[in-house]
Amino acid sequence: MLHISIICKLMEHINMISTYLVGFSIIFMVAIILILRKTQIQFSRQWRITGGIAAIIGLVLTILGGMQLEKSFGMRSWDVVTGKIIASEVIGERAKRPRVTYKYSIAESEFEGVTDLDQPSFGGRNQRRSTANIKASLYSIGDTVTVFVNPDNPQESTLRPHPFWSEYAQAGFGLFLLMFGGAVLFGRYKA
Repeated sequence: MLHISIICKLMEHINMISTYLVGFSIIFMVAIILILRKTQIQFSRQWRITGGIAAIIGLVLTILGGMQLEKSFGMRSWDVVTGKIIASEVIGERAKRPRVTYKYSIAESEFEGVTDLDQPSFGGRNQRRSTANIKASLYSIGDTVTVFVNPDNPQESTLRPHPFWSEYAQAGFGLFLLMFGGAVLFGRYKA
């Protein structure tokens, strides 16, 4: 249980850092807008339209990514039960990734969960294979694991109560588009 408390503490720090990054991004966007307003750089009407579209897409991606991050950070407060690994393998033809299957019980009902341990499906083929093998080898059949279970839906569970890399990527890309769109949208324009 000690390693779970360390992971949760680390996630609290990541959450705080993420909040600071969002604040810094907003300050950075405002600074870029002010710099563009004071310089001689002028954008055409097409750039204004592009900036508006980028800002809208960025806002949507940032909101959706933020909602996913909030849900993922909320997993740390889910009920904690003990589970058992029933399968651990590497799957996929081209995109090798681990697949760990585990079972757990709540109120005399048995449930099963499956995870890919947050393995990205991109990168070099050998890199994916070796990473997948290492991650899968950490979970041997019969091992006892800590399972985080959604109290509102006991069929939803995870072994790793933290956001996925893709949620950070979505929110980050959304912030980038929002900053780019905002800078172009509020910059100086040709008449």
